[in-house]
Amino acid sequence: MRRAARGLTSSIAVLLVVLLCGLPSAYGQKPKPDPQRGLQADTTPSATASQSAGYYALVIGNNNYRYVQGLKTPANDAKSVAQLLQNRYGFKTELLIDATRDQILTALVLYRKSLTQNSNLLIYYAGHGYLDLEAEESYWLPVDADKDNNQNWISADDITRDLRAMPSRHVLVISDSCYSGAILEGRDLRDPGAGINPQEHIVYLAKKESAKSRNWMSSGSVEPVADNGAPGHSIFAAAIIQGLSQAKDDQFAASDLFYSFVQRKVGGNATQLPQYGSIRNSGDALGDFIFSRAGEPLPNDSGPPPVIEFPEPPPNLPSNNRTNFDPEADRNAINAVLHQYEEDRKRKDASALWKIWPGAPVETKQRIEAYFRSAASIRTTLQMDPPEIAADHATATVNGQMREAYTPKNGGPPPARDEDISFTLKKNSGVWTIVDVK
Repeated sequence: MRRAARGLTSSIAVLLVVLLCGLPSAYGQKPKPDPQRGLQADTTPSATASQSAGYYALVIGNNNYRYVQGLKTPANDAKSVAQLLQNRYGFKTELLIDATRDQILTALVLYRKSLTQNSNLLIYYAGHGYLDLEAEESYWLPVDADKDNNQNWISADDITRDLRAMPSRHVLVISDSCYSGAILEGRDLRDPGAGINPQEHIVYLAKKESAKSRNWMSSGSVEPVADNGAPGHSIFAAAIIQGLSQAKDDQFAASDLFYSFVQRKVGGNATQLPQYGSIRNSGDALGDFIFSRAGEPLPNDSGPPPVIEFPEPPPNLPSNNRTNFDPEADRNAINAVLHQYEEDRKRKDASALWKIWPGAPVETKQRIEAYFRSAASIRTTLQMDPPEIAADHATATVNGQMREAYTPKNGGPPPARDEDISFTLKKNSGVWTIVDVK
């Protein structure tokens, strides 16, 4: 079962294809495995203005969940969509695989801060989701989401707030997820853009482009949706990929793509029926997102976009993935992570550090990366007590002291400091990573 959620071209368009569904619909029943994605309960500007705009895509696919049942096709869906957007439509594409709540929200904030009114942002999000009927709220579930604790869930309101604050004229969310139609206003946005003569088509696109839009395309209404249905893809993702690949017009509206192809393709071959409409309380003014193959292509864009995969254990990091608890093996693995932390600080290697601390808060990352950039050298020594492993055998704390000598780039004697330090770690699939440092 896939995904749930709620809440181009002088604009930002956000294409969030959310493979979100892995939890029951808040009736209180225990979840059971399901062949679908996750788990289920028992029961008048020129229409060519977009050609000069910058196109960006943040494409996210989550397969390997830590605490809920994994999915099969989101990562492959995301990779195919990212390459299609880059090569056919000229998007500058960033691809995230198995991303956490912090990584997803951080990416949205960075785009919100860095993009201008002349940019177009498309976000495709594939992963699990959940609909809370009592709270009337739907959620995306990042890979660090726990089915019994919504701390790391991303609510539709979280997304809507970010989209409402985007400075761009157009925002489009495409959600391939269970219950994903819950965010829509329920208005049918069909407009007779197909089957008209070329001059009328230009006027039609200009009308759509001139008005602000905050629209949402979903793979279904408030029902579960499939994690498969096409070779290597979900049935909805396959329809999106086929529609974008076979489109004959150089420019077309997202609503035309949806009503002329996607809805019929999916609805005619599955029990789910895709939806399209405006996002509630988002500032929508009946505009639409315009795809354009005439957008400025990327240089050397024939290859696949770069992939950032999370979480990636550091190389040669010992793990304990045995069925029976082996405290010595776990302590050795934990000590190896702490040694890696020590070495990463010495090398001023932030990217390696985030691999063993994948959920580090944004403020912490910014502070540490600024600290590394300002240093000519850093000498770090940890003196730690033995790890204390909790009764669940999956969490641990380690207390001790860190001594660090920092040499600034502008010279001067290296100031040394001694401070108490405490690590909290968690084991996922036999691999220990840091979740907090105090």
